[in-house]
Amino acid sequence: MRNEKDEIAKLDTARLVEAFDATVSGNFTRSSTVRGWMMDVMEARNPEAFKAWLEGAPTTPAREYFLTEKPLDRIQFSVILIPS
Repeated sequence: MRNEKDEIAKLDTARLVEAFDATVSGNFTRSSTVRGWMMDVMEARNPEAFKAWLEGAPTTPAREYFLTEKPLDRIQFSVILIPS
């Protein structure tokens, strides 16, 4: 059990949040225990985001609170033309 907790703590934040969000729809053995370990790590890394996440909408994925940098395919680019 300690080894599993250590492995979770080694994940970078993006993988940790991805793994957490994946447990929502899965049918995992001991998922509540594993999710609790993940939440402990998430809270330790970013207490402000953790608090906002818990106070937010229950259907909002954790990644919306913990991952401030979005993958390039999710960024909307705009072009500003400046007249010369």
